[in-house]
Amino acid sequence: MKPLPSFITRLVLASTCLVVVSVNASDKVETAGKSSSEVSQPASQPVSPVGGTATPVSRRRRAAVEVFVKSDCRQCESATAFAERLAKQRDDLVVTISNVEDDPDALRRLYALCKEQKIAKVGLPGIFASDRMLIGFRDDETTGRQLEELVGLEVFSQDGCPHCVAAKRFLDDLVAKTPGLKITYRNIAREPVQHQRMQALAQKNNIASPSVPFISAFGRVQVGFERPETTGRQLKDLVDKYYPLEPTEATVGAN
Repeated sequence: MKPLPSFITRLVLASTCLVVVSVNASDKVETAGKSSSEVSQPASQPVSPVGGTATPVSRRRRAAVEVFVKSDCRQCESATAFAERLAKQRDDLVVTISNVEDDPDALRRLYALCKEQKIAKVGLPGIFASDRMLIGFRDDETTGRQLEELVGLEVFSQDGCPHCVAAKRFLDDLVAKTPGLKITYRNIAREPVQHQRMQALAQKNNIASPSVPFISAFGRVQVGFERPETTGRQLKDLVDKYYPLEPTEATVGAN
């Protein structure tokens, strides 16, 4: 069997159709598509992952993305294709795509994650990153963008802002000490489209009057920057949690 790329662990897809879930109104979950059937919870029999043995590689910080799918499901196919493209573009991600019909362990994990997220009914595709679960996949511009926000750190700033300078100084130092961490800087004065994006993120997070620096980190937003001991500490805690320093794994196919 040909080895899978090192940036992604892939499990074989089986067959059935899209499942859509119902959630509590307070849950931050994206649901897309029309309803079909629900996923049945498996019997508790341990099953070894499909695809080979896991081989540890070098330690570095990476964000984790878990995608739960099944075949004959158009939204699952779209979610899989987007996750694969994102993994190719981002060497700081570890993406795992699991078929819940072929792997009962994956289905049990999906149930456990949905329970933690207080999701009433389990549905597919499910995408889990930075302690947030997305259900369904509408398209790259909506659900895809949501996923990028969950695994990204963006800083919106403008010229002549001393707090923006302080934030960048702190974050640049954090990058130097954090292998693999990537930060994208957006200048809202030079790029009007980025100002619109900042406004959209603020509205999404119920922030009436956003100001700079405006920081979107792993699906959470932070407005302003006081000093490294306060705001900086909060940002570092997010990085430590969602960019953990641990061995990644590459699945090697069996002979």
